[in-house]
Amino acid sequence: RDWKPFSVTFFMTGDEKQLVAHGLNDDLCFSETCVADFQRWIRSEYRSLSKLNREWGTSFKSWEEVYPIDLDTAKKTGQIARWIDHRRHMEYLWAKLQSDAKAWIREFIPWAEVGTSGSHDPGHTPTLTPALGGIDYWRLYRITQLDMNYYYPLQLDAARDFTSESALIGMGLFGGYQQ
Repeated sequence: RDWKPFSVTFFMTGDEKQLVAHGLNDDLCFSETCVADFQRWIRSEYRSLSKLNREWGTSFKSWEEVYPIDLDTAKKTGQIARWIDHRRHMEYLWAKLQSDAKAWIREFIPWAEVGTSGSHDPGHTPTLTPALGGIDYWRLYRITQLDMNYYYPLQLDAARDFTSESALIGMGLFGGYQQ
């Protein structure tokens, strides 16, 4: 704490971070804690169990019965809206992780700007199902005011449209890794 006047101003919480590794087609977060948070989150989204049942084509009798499903199950049962809501919850948790990291850093350096580097474009990651990338840029850019993007058009449009005028956004990172 004695050294905080000499601290850096900008913090990146990671490079090339994403909810699901590039190229994988996995659904995540079916643990007890994730399901409990999903139930809390989905209740705040729908507010009425009958409204949720109509949207999903289900017949849950209580919020405690509500649980997420993976993409394969959604395709087999025709409950795509249910899977989309699960994915939206995962995107919410991803953004919350960024918000928590920003809060932790600002406990020590209140003026810090916190963001990410090399985040992936929704149309780029993962290869088979872009929706599994796990980044809701509208939500993320309400939290972070610092981001270094690759040159993916949708990602650059999101940065331009969803950040504040004071945001520091690097657009069009190029380069690579030598093998």
